[in-house]
Amino acid sequence: MKISSYSRKRLYQATGLWFGRPVTGYLLGARIAARSAFGRVFAHEKADRFGRFANGHRIITSDIVRAEKLNDFWVLRTKSGSLYVLVTFDAAGGRRSLDAFFSLDPAVLQFTPAWLH
Repeated sequence: MKISSYSRKRLYQATGLWFGRPVTGYLLGARIAARSAFGRVFAHEKADRFGRFANGHRIITSDIVRAEKLNDFWVLRTKSGSLYVLVTFDAAGGRRSLDAFFSLDPAVLQFTPAWLH
């Protein structure tokens, strides 16, 4: 996967920062749909020698329970306890998808059933 110089610079910046607890992974080209984020992951804490969670792989997070801006980056905390840093957004509406997430009424949102993850 080819990474733009802008994305590479942002990823380098993000990996050098502390976000209050260990980061599960860094997402590039991120977008939010319903309660989950998806994008290409880098430096995932569960990456292994078999290629699972390898740099550049697409992932979908578990349900987002909190989103906040820290150190000039959006940070997502998920129902499973993970912390993802949004390094860059998908060019086709990724940032708008975060705005749409914030516009959802948390009182009416349901978590995704565990059997779907």
